[in-house]
Amino acid sequence: MAVDDRVSRVSTLFLLSCLLIPACEVKVTTSSSFPELTDLELMTLRHDDLAIGAVLELADFNFDGHLDLLMGNPAVHEGWRGSVLVYDSTDLSVLAHAYPCLPPDAPASGWESFGGSLVAADFNGDGRMDLAVGNPLGFGSAASRCGEVWVYPGPIDSCRYLRIEPMDPVEGGEFGRTLAAGDLDQDGFPDLIVSQPSSRDTARASVSVFTGRTLELVQNIPTPLEGSQFGASVEIVPLNSGTLALAVGAPSSLDPSHSSDAAVHVFDGSGDEIGRLLPGHTDPAFFARSLTSGDLDGDHRVDLVLSDRSTEPGIALINSETWRELWRLPIDRATGIEEPPGGIQAIADLTGDGRDELLLLGSREQPVSVLFLTPLRSRAFLRFDSPISAAAAADFDDDGNVELILSTCDLLLGRGNQTTIRVIELRR
Repeated sequence: MAVDDRVSRVSTLFLLSCLLIPACEVKVTTSSSFPELTDLELMTLRHDDLAIGAVLELADFNFDGHLDLLMGNPAVHEGWRGSVLVYDSTDLSVLAHAYPCLPPDAPASGWESFGGSLVAADFNGDGRMDLAVGNPLGFGSAASRCGEVWVYPGPIDSCRYLRIEPMDPVEGGEFGRTLAAGDLDQDGFPDLIVSQPSSRDTARASVSVFTGRTLELVQNIPTPLEGSQFGASVEIVPLNSGTLALAVGAPSSLDPSHSSDAAVHVFDGSGDEIGRLLPGHTDPAFFARSLTSGDLDGDHRVDLVLSDRSTEPGIALINSETWRELWRLPIDRATGIEEPPGGIQAIADLTGDGRDELLLLGSREQPVSVLFLTPLRSRAFLRFDSPISAAAAADFDDDGNVELILSTCDLLLGRGNQTTIRVIELRR
């Protein structure tokens, strides 16, 4: 059977296992200064065993000039295997379906977290998009839940892959919790960055860099601070010099004896630390649990953005040249946010003013998600009374406007998992 035929057949079976149901009611609240929404489309999928759309990423998989949508679908029940679907943004046809292709004697469990993280890049420079998928709770060959990463070279065939395991496997290490791609060594090939936050044994937390050409390990950066979850978040930050910096979030361990150990560590392409941000008078367990980057102030420079909490939830903008705080966004109580967000994400400019937007993702503890428009200049926001688990933004329909795609994954007790896909466009 040809690869294209196999992808079509497997993807069809996957979609048939999902149940399309009427869209769920999600309350949306806007501030008085928020621009009018031109479109709000809802589609709800339910699957008994997969968290569909728990992770969203964008990449031009077929090199047609359009960003395609990658959807990570980890399993929510033991014994199921997670998956990744790639959709063509022009017609929503399935371009690829990646899943753990295992021999008949493989263990029944250990593949549930497959799809919990992902990144796409042309690692080997052959002109085809490759896909790296994290399985951070996988058993691997050395330790329980040590984690692993699967890399599928393009064109994607689930039975053609490379499995990468940690150099220092540790039980509960969660190798593959976060993935990133960027040409750190400036050799013309994007490198693969993999974190191992190791919440159980923080002394062995690390971030690994694999060279793009061969995916061989070239750097293993150990945690500079024992007691922190080094690698809980990772972000590639472009610098004005044309090089890239690697920012690694290291919130404090949940162990009270290490409550003061938290930082954001910034490394250059050689793995040398060039900056360090400390939490100050904040709760170190929530410091830099999420990182993102974008041009929020419109100065044509990408800055680092991190989640923080002092007396109340807040977001800090960090200058990417001095690695010092430029600005802090306190979260207005009017938004409904009372706890630290589940994550933060810079969103490509939706309003056309040259400044990126900022999305605060919800969580189980904080079931509210908020989109801030031009947060440094206005207080316009869009609030969803539901935790948004993932988001992606691009001009999918070629109308010159950026659309925002959001996924909301809710576990329904006794009824499986329900995901709502929302497409939002603003009227300029």
